[in-house]
Formats: sequence, structure tokens, C-alpha cells
Amino acid sequence: MLEIDFRNATKLINPAFLPLFEDTHPTHVLVGGAASSKSFSTAQKIIYKMVKDKGHRFLICRKVKKDVRHSCYDLLKGVIKSFGLDNLFVYNDTETIIKCTLNGNDAIGVGLDDVNKLKSIYNATDFWLEEADQATEDDYNQLHLRLRGETDFVKQETLTMNPIWIEHWVKKRFFDKQDDTVLTHRSTYRDNKFLDKETIAKLEAITDPYYKMVYVEGEWGVYGNRVFTNFVIEDFDYREDDLENVFTGMDFGFAHASAIERGGFRDGEMYVFDELYGKGWTNTEFIQAAKDYWGDRAYYFRIIADSAEPDRIKEWQEAGYHVEPAVKGPGSLGYGINFLCSVPLIHIHKTNCPNLAREMQTFKRKEDRNGTPTEEFVEVNDDTISCVRFGTEPYWHQNAYGSSVVDYGFDIMGYLGL
Repeated sequence: MLEIDFRNATKLINPAFLPLFEDTHPTHVLVGGAASSKSFSTAQKIIYKMVKDKGHRFLICRKVKKDVRHSCYDLLKGVIKSFGLDNLFVYNDTETIIKCTLNGNDAIGVGLDDVNKLKSIYNATDFWLEEADQATEDDYNQLHLRLRGETDFVKQETLTMNPIWIEHWVKKRFFDKQDDTVLTHRSTYRDNKFLDKETIAKLEAITDPYYKMVYVEGEWGVYGNRVFTNFVIEDFDYREDDLENVFTGMDFGFAHASAIERGGFRDGEMYVFDELYGKGWTNTEFIQAAKDYWGDRAYYFRIIADSAEPDRIKEWQEAGYHVEPAVKGPGSLGYGINFLCSVPLIHIHKTNCPNLAREMQTFKRKEDRNGTPTEEFVEVNDDTISCVRFGTEPYWHQNAYGSSVVDYGFDIMGYLGL
């Protein structure tokens, strides 16, 4: 009989999370600031359970299926490698399935945007809902119903998220009410003993009250000085062919997100209908993610990208994509944001664009020492907003600088009635 010794593996686990590995509460809700290791520690717990107990079938969930592969799924693979257990697991990268050859346990990546796929998965015993702040309470309820059947262990659900809003349903349901079946857990970057000094310094340099509260201190956020109020988050029926002046914007990142946003206009309003988003991607991985998601269609997109990354743009061009640098100009951030604020209504597709929906709700202005809003913006968690700014640059650049980026024969300001 094969025996796995996890005693050395505990050196790889943050002490603040180690008690969760054997805790038997049916529900774990992990809320914390940036870089607290709540997601990585959850991935460690799942791999531990997959090896320890026979009969597990984990659902690895995010709001949108395409986000699972390059976040939770890759985290689980990284944990397996760090634990030295590669010989006990096999992977199906196409379907995002990890299987333990020791006992038949598996972990299946699913998106809450495909309810039918979720319902078709048989005998799920546990689930992990990453970025639970993007999910609705109904999404959670659907997942909760999927855990059925008798097991020799406690079936367990785990939710992980940043505490972005004090009125969020997760807080109301799990933190504001006493429930003996629920274990709530709070963490900050200080609970991550493996965090590098550079990341620590960046977090400790944050002074904005909201971002410091949420991402540094791991406390529930209270929105203030929000920039955008002209948007709705909904699953609209319009598709790309139903829209005019379709745009595609791109922003590059690694610790920050790499992202692409696609949108267009109809009857004077903007509709953002699609999104690609991931952290920790090299440019090669970013290009592959676009190919996996859109296939050959993406070769025909006109993509406007952050001009601060000419090397990355060149790689995209050499890979066959129509990517060009944003022109920008002095004050372009402000001009781009002001243009987005001037659009009568921005419709954000609730299922396809959860990261833009999140950023639009929290993007805010800086405050002076007296707490008065200034003309400057807090440029944190604004990657998808940058994509929309870059993508729409041809439409606002002429109005801002008196010169057109490209003559489209289209007066966007007149079209919007401005």
C-alpha cells in the first residue's frame, strides 16, 4: 500500500490556513486582502484531500469558464508540483480536469455561465468558488444543490474572495448571521510568509482609503468617490453583429491582469459584450489564451493596445494579430475616462465580462488630505477599464486633441449627442 507523507509539505503551507485542512465545517468562506494566499492555500487543501480520502469529486468554479484554466486550474497543478506528487495525477487541459490515479478522485473546472454543464456533472462532493464576489447568490445556491449523496467524509464548499463591498450578499449571508455549519476566515498579506519584499512594499505604499481597507487590511469595503455611475450590469441579448463601431482594447500585465475587452455602440449607448482576463500570464500564454477562446476569429479584430509595451505588441503582430499601439497623449487617461463617463449608458455583459463589472463599481478618484475628491484617479484594479479606454481611443482622441487617430467617417460625439 502506497503511503504519502505530508509532514514536509506543511512547510509549504501558511500557518494561518493549516487548521482549515482538517476542519469539518461544511462551508468555508475565506475573505481577505490581496496576496494573502487564500486561493493558493485553498488549492493546497484540495490536493491534500484528493490524496487523503477516496471518493472526492471537486467542482472548481468561477463565474466564467474561460477564467478557470489560467487561475484555479493552474494553481492546482502548481500545488501538485510543489508537493512532489506529479506521478499521482493526470491532466486534461482541454476540459480542465485533474484526476488522481491513486484513488480515482478528480477536480473538474466549470463556469457558472454554463448551467447545463454544471447540472450534467454527476456525484460532485465538494466545490471551490473562486472570486465569489463575481457570483450571485443564485449562482451559489445552484452549486450548493450539486453536492449530493453519502460520503465517508464531510462534503465541503469553499468560497474565496476580496471583501470588495460591505453590502455584498456573501457578507450578509455568512458573516452577519450565526451559522454553526459555516467557518469564516479573514486574512491579509501578513498571513503569507512566502510573500516577496517587492509585493509587500507595493501593498504598504497604498494610501487610498478604500483600496487600503480592502486589499491591504482585508476589511469590507465602503465605496466612495466612484467615477462611474452610468452603467448597468446585465445579460443583454445583443451580439457583435447587432452593434456599430465595434472596438477591441488590450492591456498587458503579469502581477496585474492581462486583458482584452470588446464592445460596440447601439442607439447612443455602449455595449461591452466580451472579455479575456488573466493574471500571471506571459505574453506567449496571453496569445495562446486568445487563440483558445476566440480561435481564428481574433485574427480579424482590430486591437488597440497599451503603447507602453511595444515588445509585446510586436509579438502579437508576429503571431498574426492586428494589434496597434494606442496613441495616448498628455492627459489621455483623463480624456479617456471622461469620454466613458459621457456615454449615456454603458451596458456590461454580466456573464461574459465579470471583471469589467467589478472594476467599474470600484474605480474611484483620489482624495486630498481633507478627504475631498481630486481630478486624479486611483489606478488600482483598472486593467479592463484601460482596455475600454484604449479600444475607444479613435472615437475620443480627435475631440481631446483636435486630431483624429484614424478617419472613420464617423462622428462618435455627435452620435452620442454630445
